[in-house]
Amino acid sequence: MRPLASDGFGVSARMLVQQHLQVAALLERMISVTAPGGAKNPADALVLDFVSRFFETSAEAETLTPSEISRATGYSRARVTVTLSRLAAHGLVVRKNNERGDRRLALVSLSAKGQRQAASNRARLENLQILLWQHLHPRVRLRSSRLLHTAAILTKEIEALER
Repeated sequence: MRPLASDGFGVSARMLVQQHLQVAALLERMISVTAPGGAKNPADALVLDFVSRFFETSAEAETLTPSEISRATGYSRARVTVTLSRLAAHGLVVRKNNERGDRRLALVSLSAKGQRQAASNRARLENLQILLWQHLHPRVRLRSSRLLHTAAILTKEIEALER
């Protein structure tokens, strides 16, 4: 049987559709594995990961504000506030409101439970990323590698320009 179509690299459209379905299933699994409390909300996992990495790399910092998290993650301040409420309810972050009680001006820190959860999430996510990579067709992996390499170079150039 002849391939339906080719992307120029000998990969049939049918194979690409099958791989996209496998990738979608694996991404859904990644989200459900890494979200706190088993929730399927990627925002929770992303915010927890950012807060964890921030405190790992910023020895002098003790707290973050929701606005700082919003700028770093690209989520709106309202979404960050709701996400922080869920994370606080699970005991993963500690949020202290300012004197006026304004949640947008709250100070956020990572709890010990949050540190453990973030480390566990990273390990599981890395294993799932390896599994995802192994499911890709070798030519798709090659193209993806080239794209990631180019993105890394551009990121370094942008960082150099921002200095």
